[in-house]
Amino acid sequence: NILISVLFLIIIVLSFSIFTIIEGNRAFITRLGDIVTDSSTGQPKIYKPGIHFKIPFIDQVKRIDIKLQSFEEPTSRILTSEQNYVVIVDYYVKWRVTDLVTYFTRTGGRSIVAERLIQQKINDTLRAEFGTQEISDVISSERTQIMDLLKVKTNKRAKELGIEVIDVRI
Repeated sequence: NILISVLFLIIIVLSFSIFTIIEGNRAFITRLGDIVTDSSTGQPKIYKPGIHFKIPFIDQVKRIDIKLQSFEEPTSRILTSEQNYVVIVDYYVKWRVTDLVTYFTRTGGRSIVAERLIQQKINDTLRAEFGTQEISDVISSERTQIMDLLKVKTNKRAKELGIEVIDVRI
């Protein structure tokens, strides 16, 4: 009976010591709330796909999806320089996580938080840019320049979140 109990206890400890990371994800470990760093570089230790080990009950694995993600913003009303409302302005954004630790500390690892912060920046930039344009410019060739400007300005904010904005389309 003791041998079975010890064997059972070893199996439980081992099962809590092993973790896997699937393709398209990366992870890091927090130990008692602090991010575990590599002793040689001082940088957070990032785990790639595969089977890994941790200290059971003390270490927590924080998995982050690094695949390309996207979201759409529904229709919003924006005023042009002619004081006309452009009734339908939809956009979509493609983004991905580039700095796991920064992303986790700024958003809690939740993509919905990151998307809301990106949306705020895009909405502010859209309103400011559309306010200087006439409706004919917005509809025609200027749209490409506006999309490029949106990407550049949004990327500045996104970098603070550990994110890279790949594309913005309106």
